[in-house]
Amino acid sequence: MNGPSGLTPNEAADQLGMSRTHLYELPDSGGRDRRIRMCDLAAFEVQRDGDRCELAERFTRQSKTTVGAIDEVVVSAAST
Repeated sequence: MNGPSGLTPNEAADQLGMSRTHLYELPDSGGRDRRIRMCDLAAFEVQRDGDRCELAERFTRQSKTTVGAIDEVVVSAAST
């Protein structure tokens, strides 16, 4: 029930695609009786999506670096 006081933890967890238990484990979740404001939920989703993109970019860069290093070793070994 998305009333004027916000979402229940269960509703917020459903919207975020996580368990209510996991939502309670997040820092500053405010306890089990807290209502979650839509603006806070939206800000959390934006931050989470940004963090996911940043992590994906790091993995991509790491993969490219690893592949480049392997190629360099292979070329170096073939030259000798």
